[in-house]
Amino acid sequence: MLDSSEWLPTIIPTMTDPGHLRSYRAQTGETLHFVVRGETNNSLCGTGTYTDDSDLTAAAVHSRALRDGECGVVEVTILPGQSTY
Repeated sequence: MLDSSEWLPTIIPTMTDPGHLRSYRAQTGETLHFVVRGETNNSLCGTGTYTDDSDLTAAAVHSRALRDGECGVVEVTILPGQSTY
C-alpha cells in the first residue's frame, strides 16, 4: 500500500502581494509564499537580498523568479537586517 505522502501534492499556503515586506520584518527566519505579477517599474534596493521596503513585484523580476507581466508564486525568506544589500 502506498503512503499518501508519496503521491499527494504538497499544498503551500499563499498570500496576496503585500507590495513590500516591511510588515513582515519581525518574522525573521520564516519562509512565506506570495502570489504576484512581476513588474519592472517599481522601487527596488538590493541584489539577491533585498531591503524590506523594496517592491516584491520588482524583486521577483530582478531575481529572475518571474518575468515582467508574469504571474506566479514567489517564495520569500525573511532575513535580519543586513549591512549591505
